[in-house]
Amino acid sequence: MTLKITKAIETDAKSLTELSIRSKWCWNYEKEQIEGWKEDAENFYSKLGFRVIGKLESSIKNRFLSIMAIETAVVNKIKYS
Repeated sequence: MTLKITKAIETDAKSLTELSIRSKWCWNYEKEQIEGWKEDAENFYSKLGFRVIGKLESSIKNRFLSIMAIETAVVNKIKYS
């Protein structure tokens, strides 16, 4: 069997996102955590106290990655298991 790896394109985004979320089930993540990943990253992390402080241009035209930060006081309130 020959495996061919190709570079993803914009139209692959939805399928690849769904695949990556489905793959998390084998790592025993809680259902609520996996469901949280279905929303966009900015909304997910803002609920944890992060805020956007900038944008970084990606290799995809007109696509940006958020640069996020969290205050030390917020980090100290996070409960780790």
